[in-house]
Amino acid sequence: MLLPRILSAIVMAVLFVYAVFVLNAAHFIFAMAGVVVLAGWEWARLSGVRNQVGRIAFAVFIGVLCLSILNLNIHEMSLYLSLNFMGGCLVLGNEISSASFLAAYL
Repeated sequence: MLLPRILSAIVMAVLFVYAVFVLNAAHFIFAMAGVVVLAGWEWARLSGVRNQVGRIAFAVFIGVLCLSILNLNIHEMSLYLSLNFMGGCLVLGNEISSASFLAAYL
């Protein structure tokens, strides 16, 4: 169990160093957007979305959100928006959990 994790970490580290030092800015942005979409896929799975269609819909939503932030040139403002969103989630606490929200609507 430990060996596959170590090997995948080495592969990911090599790919990340390649992306940082070799890719130009436009390709780096799209590579990181791909990473964010894959993280959205995993987040949907971890938050309790059981069906495949719901996870795909969540990953597509994250991808569209990344592209819209890029196209609208609001990437500087998106940092402040995400901090406000996370603060709002902390305030709400257990009132709305992402698992129950996603399970109810997807």
